[in-house]
Amino acid sequence: MLGVCALGFLGACTLVGVAYAMTPVPETPNQGVEDQASIFYFRDGKTEIGRIGVKRQIVELKQVPAPVQDAVLAAENRSFRTDPGFSPTGIARAVWNNVRGGATQGGSTITQQLAKNYYSDPANRTMSRKFKELFIAVKLEDKYDKDQILRLYLNTIYFGRDTYGIQAAAQEYFHINVTRLRADQAALLAGIIQDPNKDPRSKANRAYVIQRYTYVLDGMVSMGRLTPEAAAAYKARLPRVYPPSKSGAFAGQNGYLLQRSKNALRSMGITDQMVSKNGYRIVTTWDKQLQEAARRSVENYKRQKGFGKDVRIGLASVDARNGEMLAAYGGPDYLKQYFDDAYQSQIQAGSSFKPYVLAAGLEQGIGLKSLFDTRSPQSFDGQGRSVPRTAPGAFSFRNDGGEQFGVKDLVFSTAHSLNTVYVPLGLKAGLDNVVKAAVAAGIPKDSPDLTAKIGGLSLGTAAVRPLDQAAGFATFANKGRANTPHSIRAVYLTDTDKKRNKVWKKPRLDKKDQPAWGPESEGIAADSTYAMQSVVKFGTGTRARLPDGRPVAGKTGTTNQNKAAWFVGYTPQVSTAVAMWRQKDTKTGPRFYSLRGIGGYSQIYGGQLPADIWRDYMTVAMTGKPVEQFPPPANIGEVHKYATPTPTVKPPKPKPKRDCDRFNFFRPRCQDQTPSPLPTCQPNGDFGGQPCPSPTPTRDPCIENPFLPGCRPGGGGGGGGGGGDDSTTQLSQSAARTDE
Repeated sequence: MLGVCALGFLGACTLVGVAYAMTPVPETPNQGVEDQASIFYFRDGKTEIGRIGVKRQIVELKQVPAPVQDAVLAAENRSFRTDPGFSPTGIARAVWNNVRGGATQGGSTITQQLAKNYYSDPANRTMSRKFKELFIAVKLEDKYDKDQILRLYLNTIYFGRDTYGIQAAAQEYFHINVTRLRADQAALLAGIIQDPNKDPRSKANRAYVIQRYTYVLDGMVSMGRLTPEAAAAYKARLPRVYPPSKSGAFAGQNGYLLQRSKNALRSMGITDQMVSKNGYRIVTTWDKQLQEAARRSVENYKRQKGFGKDVRIGLASVDARNGEMLAAYGGPDYLKQYFDDAYQSQIQAGSSFKPYVLAAGLEQGIGLKSLFDTRSPQSFDGQGRSVPRTAPGAFSFRNDGGEQFGVKDLVFSTAHSLNTVYVPLGLKAGLDNVVKAAVAAGIPKDSPDLTAKIGGLSLGTAAVRPLDQAAGFATFANKGRANTPHSIRAVYLTDTDKKRNKVWKKPRLDKKDQPAWGPESEGIAADSTYAMQSVVKFGTGTRARLPDGRPVAGKTGTTNQNKAAWFVGYTPQVSTAVAMWRQKDTKTGPRFYSLRGIGGYSQIYGGQLPADIWRDYMTVAMTGKPVEQFPPPANIGEVHKYATPTPTVKPPKPKPKRDCDRFNFFRPRCQDQTPSPLPTCQPNGDFGGQPCPSPTPTRDPCIENPFLPGCRPGGGGGGGGGGGDDSTTQLSQSAARTDE
């Protein structure tokens, strides 16, 4: 038995020795990665959006201040100067974790990290890889001294933000060279190494960053490289970190496209570091022409109306049939505004949320022809019944401008966006069901104020992104089948794989043509679409009509105090959301202001500028696409008469009336009236009256015959001839005036 054990031990040692001998150290650990930059393409797979890759800035160890070296050692390997280059306890821990089925992790020395990152495959998390790293680490210790190993490590380690090496990190995070780094700045950078994807500028990462920062400072104290007093002073505050600096490919609209795509790749398990190093070829879903159309539509209106930078507009457009993102406007330029208004801004939805309420009502059996009282203002109890304003627990609501139309159905109420109909509809359907209907369509369940505990939920108190609304309305356009919005089509490892269509990874979609509202999804979508078509045909969104009679369905939205305005609409092929709001960024976060007064508008509604922008963009988006019709209404559910219309009795058609004057008062219909008093005279002496005088004055006989006796010139009492002429002339003029 001893012999067998001895032979086994010797055999194992021989195998280890052979493996060690056959594991070489690569000759070029600092090889650049410029030729390995990943390339992002538009949806055609040919037009480039941009390239992402990193150039290292190599520095000598003597250029790196001692506090910077100490901070990195305190963070990653405090025994670096004295250990053999590998950690037996770390390897044992990794072996035990691997035996238990966990991921290989932790415990590596700086030398082992150098071996892993540049001489091994980091994605191959197996025990064989761990032993390979161990052999390379031992050989590195034989080949290089500690200063050389530390120099290689500091020039190659990843610090996040596509940044490799301590010099590039100093410039990226603090805008200085490594030679000027203070101890506190070095401690923050060293803390990043463990998880470089957690950016120290992000509020979500603040607790983690502080924990790592404190850990490094404490390590420097324990190593005798920093006094406790200095460490305490540094712990009182974090050093200032600059926001990410982007250039080149990230300028203009392409910066938003690249950043959205990188975020999507992370959800696929592809880190920023992998993108920067591995030379992937990524085909996105973005359409170059439509992206330009989105930018042009938004910026033209902002320029024409003279809007300032505080007026924000977000646009998102999605292929309704598969969830592929086509275009999105998140801001004027990623380098000037890296916050993405299409993907990150959350604004109250207002009445653009009402289609989800309608879907919930239809799902609960409340049909389109159900009747509601549109009186405004109106108060409701928890079951959606109209109650006096003073009733306990009553909710009071009004329509915009106090509009009221009597008793109307849901189609009319949707077209005119009547609050006093949609509030009781949501309550009768159940606000929890409204939340479920919205989430099923595509609204994230963690959206602010998306809760059944808010009575005004049906009027759009929830804050959503333009991306969410475009995806949610796409579910209606897609006959009730929901898809996850996504911006990545395929990832290829190399150009050769791309040419051969050898896909390495595709996005994993939570929803793929999934019925949103159960077996009635198609009918709910058809009825909701029918109601939303009325918005564009004769309701609040008529300015969104498209040319060629192309059918459009959509919904306007305007929030309280006019702080936001929406138009969200779709054709059978494309769904697009446009949101407009006014925002000023402060130290405590964004503050929202009313849109009233901007551009000379007393009030901005969703059916105005947002609908105009939507129409301009969608006109381009639908160019060349066939005109498709929406399905007819399915008329699911029952007709509920929550209000009864007042019967109207048509009055008899009146006969034309004539005055009962002196000429027809004797007619039978005039006998009930008191006749006008007879005049003192009657024509020709009728009815016993005296004849009226002729309306023509009696003429002088001399006018008719000036040669009658007494009319001749000079006749009668004599007189001058001139006088006679004058007299005759005067009479003639008088007669002429009378004839006129």
